[in-house]
Amino acid sequence: MVKSSPWRPAWSRPFIEEYDALEVDSPLETGLPWAAISLLVFFGGSLALEVVTLVQQRTAIIVALVALSGFSLLWTAIFRPRTTSIVLALTSVSAVALQAFALISDWDNEESTSSRNISTINVAVSLVPFLIVINLPFRPASMGQADIAKAYAEPTEKLRSPEDNLTLWQFMTFSWVAPLISLGKKRKLEVSDVWKLGYEFQHRHLHEAFRQLKGSVIRRLLRANWIDLAILLLLAFVELAAEYSQPLILQKLLQEMQRVEFVKGPALKYGALILVLQFVGAQSQAFSLWYGRRTYERSRGELIMMLYEKTLHRKIVGGSEDKKVDKDDKQADDTASLLKSDDIAMPPPESEEGVEEAAAENETTPLLLVKPQAPPRKGLVSRILQPVVGVFTRTSRAPEKPEEKLPASMGKILNLVSDLIPVGLLLLTSQSRCATTSTRLLNGCE
Repeated sequence: MVKSSPWRPAWSRPFIEEYDALEVDSPLETGLPWAAISLLVFFGGSLALEVVTLVQQRTAIIVALVALSGFSLLWTAIFRPRTTSIVLALTSVSAVALQAFALISDWDNEESTSSRNISTINVAVSLVPFLIVINLPFRPASMGQADIAKAYAEPTEKLRSPEDNLTLWQFMTFSWVAPLISLGKKRKLEVSDVWKLGYEFQHRHLHEAFRQLKGSVIRRLLRANWIDLAILLLLAFVELAAEYSQPLILQKLLQEMQRVEFVKGPALKYGALILVLQFVGAQSQAFSLWYGRRTYERSRGELIMMLYEKTLHRKIVGGSEDKKVDKDDKQADDTASLLKSDDIAMPPPESEEGVEEAAAENETTPLLLVKPQAPPRKGLVSRILQPVVGVFTRTSRAPEKPEEKLPASMGKILNLVSDLIPVGLLLLTSQSRCATTSTRLLNGCE
């Protein structure tokens, strides 16, 4: 079993991890990977160049660059990365941004030609580790990739989506969807042209993990999707910051354009900053669509499987007519047991005709042979004043509710069908006789 990184806290781990469910048959890779060797070389070269620059000019930017290069070099030596490292990606892009800022700052300084050249070389050297890091895969090679489609291969339903084995560059640019888009331009997409869902979104894994959570449905959904929701909230703030800060920076750029003939450095800084903000905003919008789709797909699978489970565990209850019949039968059984326990003689069974005649003669005869009590007799004065009092005390009657039509029970349906079978047979017999008679008459005429 391949376990998750011990350095990662439990609360930050995804809802479903393939690391915990995959058995690795091949031994773990040993030795120093080519990516770690390349990163060590370039981080070491960048650190050496920045130390030389620090000797010539001690600025805050150069000190920050030395700290970043030293941290990246130490991180690479300890962890020897074989897959994409978000930490190294952030430090690399920060180093490139600071190197570019330092180069722009020395743009107008004609006396510091050597410093400008060193800054240009530092930008190139810092850019190489960033390109190496973003082209490393997220998935370790020891986990196997046999059932995952290649990033730029023809899509098929037999393999899982390439999103389970992407590099950081493919993840940022969504270039792995290009084969599906190209196929959609040529013809209509079929079910066989679309990959299977990724491991985290397959309903079997979602059902097994979601049913273990406790609490209400909303609480379980938040627990299962809170990481993506937090990322969406953070991306929304990044988009707002990038959108509302551009007019302010544009105002500064216009102010610096008035003296661009004399000083070009500040105008270049503000222009580059606006370009970076636009890139960050566009990338944030793309990531928002991606993580929104992840949240939707996961929630959809969890709710569908939850409804299926509830439906399968629910008992099938008969119609209301069957309930009424069962209730009447139970009441009759209780009455019979009560009569038997009180030693009351039960009448002998009668024929169906006798029972119907007795019911027709007196339908109001109560059970348990209790004599009905006569209503109390009213006095002469009450009978005279009753019509007068009724006029003043008359109240509006509530409208009678229409009788509820109950669904037909299975017994009624079977009785109707059994009654219709002889009629159908009789009609078929009469039709066959008519056909036989008409045939005989035609033969006689001939």
